[in-house]
Amino acid sequence: MRYLIASLYVLFSSTLLGQISITKSEMPSANDTIRISQAQIISVSSEIAKKGSNSWDFSKLKPTSQNLTSYKSSFQTPYAFYFINKVGLKTADSLGIGVAQFKNLYTFYTSTNSVFKAEGLGYSYSGIPLAANYIDDDEIYNLPLNYEDSTSNTFDFKFALPVGNFFSVKQTGTRTNEVDGYGSITTPYKTYPNALRVKTTIKGVDSFITQFISLGFPRNQVIYKWLSKGEKVPVLEIIGNEVGSRFTVTQINFRDQYRKLTNPGFLRSNFSVNSTSGQVNVDTFTFTNLTTPFAGNSTWSISPNTFNFVNGSNANSGSPQVVFEKTGVYSVSLASVVGPNNDDTTATNLITIGTNSSSTISKSQYLFPNPNRGVFYLTNGLWTILKVVSATGQEIPFEQDRKKVTLKNIPNGSYVVMMLDAAGHMKSGMILINE
Repeated sequence: MRYLIASLYVLFSSTLLGQISITKSEMPSANDTIRISQAQIISVSSEIAKKGSNSWDFSKLKPTSQNLTSYKSSFQTPYAFYFINKVGLKTADSLGIGVAQFKNLYTFYTSTNSVFKAEGLGYSYSGIPLAANYIDDDEIYNLPLNYEDSTSNTFDFKFALPVGNFFSVKQTGTRTNEVDGYGSITTPYKTYPNALRVKTTIKGVDSFITQFISLGFPRNQVIYKWLSKGEKVPVLEIIGNEVGSRFTVTQINFRDQYRKLTNPGFLRSNFSVNSTSGQVNVDTFTFTNLTTPFAGNSTWSISPNTFNFVNGSNANSGSPQVVFEKTGVYSVSLASVVGPNNDDTTATNLITIGTNSSSTISKSQYLFPNPNRGVFYLTNGLWTILKVVSATGQEIPFEQDRKKVTLKNIPNGSYVVMMLDAAGHMKSGMILINE
């Protein structure tokens, strides 16, 4: 009997060791900087199907790009007055065009021993810092997270243009979390011996409201997340849509180290710009050389060649200033040389220049069919699509062949399409992706 009790104790103890608890200490806090890699989409159905006590192997994921996620105290942002002692994550440098252009967008979070939630959005409009708060906060996680936990929370958010009564965006819905697995997970970065898997299901409606019309677009999304002790973000996140029992992957992200994905050499040419859209002979664009480990000798080039360097700057300045003379879409290149090393980078179709005549078009004009499954058409082959942007400010890749525009591997939801007509006028419209 003594040996039976000892054996049961060992078995019970090993089971407990495999199940961790995710608490407030695993939530992001101010000054956390985390590198995230985006992976090539592959079939993950066999790994997704594993529940309960398991080991997941994603070691064969191939990173295609990276970004550095930086969380800041609200006091390090322009929005401290609205979000006192919160944590902000920058989600976009700019969003929209014309009268509906917003800059420096941050989402603000708070974490306690019982919840990690999103509370609102900070943004700048005409240089003025403003905020939009959740009517009903979006609880990302109820804490602590343990195996077999299941929670469901509602959210309600409304963002309105701060002047006039032109339009507003409203998001309502339900976020459900199911902790359906625990064990070890391996990614290209490392193996985590103890992790929890959370299946998040978001069901809601994104509404686009103007003084003339109100349009509602359903949003149905499933996210599989693996969380581990000591990490402030999911070590792996698989995003997609689920219809019945069929899950279709649209994006894969994982916690990672720095990888030289595009440039194998010593020098990395890089730059930033204060804005990506403006008006002919009105707006001044300031570029900043971010070449590492240091700039050395650098040369700027812009195509097409209908622009002027201003304020004493030139093609070899560290922070040149530029005014564009004609409407259109401009690509910017930076070539850098340090000793025997050289590198260059090009941002294709980076800058969009229009006249001072811009407008917003409704869902039904110029874009059809709408809703669609990722392919839509323009009524006029002279329209040029500039950008397709999600509700969170993420740019969506697309292909345009005259009137046909194709979007690939994006979740259901509403997206803003920015376009330019033959006269150089910028317009925007909304499409719904609904499979």
